[in-house]
Amino acid sequence: VFFPVGAGDPCENCLHCLTEMGIGIKYNSVVSVVPCTVFYKGMEEVNDEDEDSSEKKAWNNFVQSVRAKLTVKSVVDGVRSSGECSFDFLLLVLTADMIAAVGLVESNSVNIVAAMLVSPLMSPIMTATFGTAIADRKLQKIGFRSEIIGLLMSLVFGFIFGLVLGTTDDPWGTGDWPTEEMKARGMARSLWIGVLWALPSGTGVALALLQGSAGPLIGVAISASLLPPAVNCGIMWGLACIVLIYDDVRIPYLKGENYSGPTEAKLTYTTMDKYPSELAIMGIISFCLTLVNIACIFTTAIVVLKIKEVAAPYTSSPDLRRFWEHDIRVVRDANRATMNQAND
Repeated sequence: VFFPVGAGDPCENCLHCLTEMGIGIKYNSVVSVVPCTVFYKGMEEVNDEDEDSSEKKAWNNFVQSVRAKLTVKSVVDGVRSSGECSFDFLLLVLTADMIAAVGLVESNSVNIVAAMLVSPLMSPIMTATFGTAIADRKLQKIGFRSEIIGLLMSLVFGFIFGLVLGTTDDPWGTGDWPTEEMKARGMARSLWIGVLWALPSGTGVALALLQGSAGPLIGVAISASLLPPAVNCGIMWGLACIVLIYDDVRIPYLKGENYSGPTEAKLTYTTMDKYPSELAIMGIISFCLTLVNIACIFTTAIVVLKIKEVAAPYTSSPDLRRFWEHDIRVVRDANRATMNQAND
């Protein structure tokens, strides 16, 4: 197949389109650029035959489809890179786990907020959100897989940290044990409070998705706590195991009590002789808080993206208007067609 293309940007764009379609990459496909010494071009359009117009219309539709896919692909590449489970992602999760664990056992809200900012768990949610918006199964799997790995990593780290703390001779620190920050995340009230915080936070994820700004994500990370409750769950489960193994361990403990005397400390849900069960329940509620926050952020972000798509003619600039009205829909329809073919 031979066809002429003007030098400069038109030639570069054509080569980029061919590369995206696999021409020149797949087996037995070749792309050659042959310079022309003389090139004539008609300046007047002739519409003598209907066949030419239909062929031109088909070609224009093809070009628009490729252009839409390239536009969305640039967004997909950025979202995918931020949501992949890479070494940097795991290292950031581990760092945030350490900061959150110390903040929880010290009842230090500043450290807990710092752990929220260091935590990369918001990026996989953004990846899964955009994958759902354009019906891209691979992008969804990348986001959900990274999020699950990050949460499991936080849970295991908290559990090991709780086991280590529980084996010490004296309760941690000089205050109540478990601390108020730990107990607050294990109360049922934290679930519906988390819903009130997480639902508006999904708007920030949707806006940060296309603006390329980290500002909304920072606010979302602070308002919707994802990593600290998962670490807190692991710590609670670790302490519950310690109470089951060692009968004389001092859990719970009230500030000012004598270590050797009886304790008057109470937790929240059960009777005095059921501390392991109560610690386990508080850990479950703490982890449910993380899941509730993720579900609320994901749902709100999807709704906001749909609203932006519908309201694009009235609320977006001309450049973004084409992205919402045409490009997103073309890519979503293509992805759905691919999924239907795979299912058939």
